[in-house]
Amino acid sequence: MSKPTINTQALYLMCTMAVVLAVGWPATLRSAEAPEFSPAFGPKHVTVHHVKGVVGPSVQIDDEGMISATWVEEDKDTRTILFSRSKTQGGPLGTPVSVNQPGESPYYRQEAPALIVRGQDVFVTWSMTHPKMTPDKPFSGELRLSRSSDGGRSFGPSTLVNDDDQVIQHTFDALNVAPDGVLHLAWIDGREGKKEPGTFVARSTDQGRTITKNFKVDDNTCVCCRTSIATSPDGLVYVAWRKIFDGNIRETVVARSADGGMTFSAPVVVGNDRWVYQACPHRPASLGVDRMGRLYVVWYTEGADETPAIYLAYSDDQGKTFSEKKQLNRSKGTFPDHPQMAVDPHGRVMVIWEEQSPVRREIVMRHSRDRGNSFSQPQKLNEKHGQTPTIGVNQQGTVVMGWKEHRCRRIVLWFRRCSCQEFRSQKRRSEPMDRSRLRRMACAVIVAACMGLSVFGAPLYGASSAAGDPYGALGVARMSGDVPAVAFDLKALDGASLASQHLAGKVVVLNFWATWCGPCKEEMPSLARLQSQFDTGQVRVVTVTADIQPIGIKQFLDHLGITLPVLFDEEQELSRLFTVRGLPTTVLIGQDGHALGRAIGPRAWDSQESIALVRHVLDRQP
Repeated sequence: MSKPTINTQALYLMCTMAVVLAVGWPATLRSAEAPEFSPAFGPKHVTVHHVKGVVGPSVQIDDEGMISATWVEEDKDTRTILFSRSKTQGGPLGTPVSVNQPGESPYYRQEAPALIVRGQDVFVTWSMTHPKMTPDKPFSGELRLSRSSDGGRSFGPSTLVNDDDQVIQHTFDALNVAPDGVLHLAWIDGREGKKEPGTFVARSTDQGRTITKNFKVDDNTCVCCRTSIATSPDGLVYVAWRKIFDGNIRETVVARSADGGMTFSAPVVVGNDRWVYQACPHRPASLGVDRMGRLYVVWYTEGADETPAIYLAYSDDQGKTFSEKKQLNRSKGTFPDHPQMAVDPHGRVMVIWEEQSPVRREIVMRHSRDRGNSFSQPQKLNEKHGQTPTIGVNQQGTVVMGWKEHRCRRIVLWFRRCSCQEFRSQKRRSEPMDRSRLRRMACAVIVAACMGLSVFGAPLYGASSAAGDPYGALGVARMSGDVPAVAFDLKALDGASLASQHLAGKVVVLNFWATWCGPCKEEMPSLARLQSQFDTGQVRVVTVTADIQPIGIKQFLDHLGITLPVLFDEEQELSRLFTVRGLPTTVLIGQDGHALGRAIGPRAWDSQESIALVRHVLDRQP
């Protein structure tokens, strides 16, 4: 297999958190008067944390310009929800304090805690490891609400949000405060035991001290796409999520409440994308409302033509109908990801998202000063590999943005200030490219081709449906098989490491999964049964996850009697280089180390078709 090798065996990472402050647009300016006007950027502030890992932040900015952020930090086997607030306008952040109390153990999660700041009241929702968790239900958590009444200097014991008392996951939550002070919460859980979970909501009318009875808004929710919630000046409450329709069609939908969040309308499809997808996309929508009541929605989809894109649409009739969707991403050689949006009272919109390619991860921003009718050109914000962007806005239109960056062995969470003119005039210096970067780029282009993606977006493969074709029989997309797959060397669940060179000469079934992905867990036993059909000297089934929770994963596998190797892709570098856009994703690698097939979504890996496909690859001459 080709070099360079992806190695994530480092035990500790230097983690840096950064938030960018964007000075708000003057209300007297109009787009027609100053079409090229751009927001001025404040200083970038960086805080460094010598810990094992960090989940990117959620950020807020209050009407006095004070920045707040919350994030999850992991040091050895201890996870902590942290909160920090600046003492001056625009930052930097002050000394962080713990949100969770001693004895409150945060559940591992890949998304940041939800955060709302209103004056001296600070609200944070997060998932706590379920106190009744058992070996047969290791991936279980309670949804918790923590509150501070002194501006975030201290937090009291958390309040339980979900009222079902079931040992399941309650997560992918959203939080908002209405103009009347009522706190609104939304999340996903599967308490009814159906194949797909539901979207649930609750309220607090006493500043987070107690939570109302939970209310189910709808069924058939995509299990891994985070909810979003917003409130309008006239008291309407909006909730957005990704709904699964018949035929695995996944649409972003919005429901509204006209009675303060006690009941909700039937969901309305926003973009009519007709996206057929069998896997977990893990990409949320984002909501915003201006003072005139216009509702804005930003979301990710691949549509009927399977082209990754980020869109915006708006509604002027309280979410009953939506405008024609507007595509925001422009780059042809990247995958847009994780869009987030902030809308100020004047209808000035700023959207931030992540753009991925095999050689880079960038944070990109576009803004609109005319209520979403036109947008500025895309503007890059980060310096290194950026991910998990977040954004907040205050009533004056001042915006704060944050994200996490990767720098070699460091994970970065960031803050910066510069004038609009300075930011726009900065040019990337032309520097000679060192050999290592050339090798990385060459490898990345090879991987992109191997995964069936040219840098210009043209697909290089397709699922075959010819009679007798073993790939088509299982719905596996055939790859060119002309170039090697990327090499790797990852830490395994048993504490050892497994390098791709140790798999040379074998057929490898490489499965990417996550603990929060229901279809992933459902297909895991069939992967184990597939391995049992073949000698490990000829065929190896290997699983890869970015969930670094070895105790829960071990309990899960032990309960099912599964002994497959589990590799930890801590920085998701291997997932990125294999262009994993949904889970589960399985890549079939031949004995010569060349990627031959790719399956997105779950399969019955112990079926006759699966066994026949692996035998076909095994019989293939390297």
